[in-house]
Amino acid sequence: MSKPKVIKAYDAIDNVLKKQLRQEYPYGFDKRLISFTNVKGKIITALPYETEDRQYLIKMTSAMAAAIHSTDLETSSIVDEEEIEAVVMDLVGEDEELELTKEEKAEAKEAVEA
Repeated sequence: MSKPKVIKAYDAIDNVLKKQLRQEYPYGFDKRLISFTNVKGKIITALPYETEDRQYLIKMTSAMAAAIHSTDLETSSIVDEEEIEAVVMDLVGEDEELELTKEEKAEAKEAVEA
């Protein structure tokens, strides 16, 4: 039995599917887009994607695909102070109290992001 085929705009898909796309294409999906002409004669760009139960064409422009990836990169590089402190405590031991310099905080931030 063939899978149902669904055409949806990226903004209309649920967050679970968006997360799957990001995991499947961690380096972005702008190079995976295809173009087709719809019934009104308009050229549409979309990302083909298949799940266990459906085949999708997720409509987006190449600029939108690049912007999504860029936003993901910016979001993933945000690190809060608690994460930095946890890494430092793992490195130096929780029994020691210390005041971090700006350079040490930057090094800890790099360790968390890596």
